[in-house]
Amino acid sequence: MNVEKVKKMLLDDSLTLSDIAKKLNYDSLQVLSSEFKKATGMTPSRFKRLNDEPVKDSKK
Repeated sequence: MNVEKVKKMLLDDSLTLSDIAKKLNYDSLQVLSSEFKKATGMTPSRFKRLNDEPVKDSKK
């Protein structure tokens, strides 16, 4: 698994996890999710939530 490629794809709001699994030739999104969790310690959904949050303006 190319974790960095999956991470980049997860941050693309136009792609669903199912789309990513298909594009990377996984048999199912469950297999992709399982391998991603083993490699990173978090699910793809959690990674996406943690990294999609808007950056807070530190000047306020």
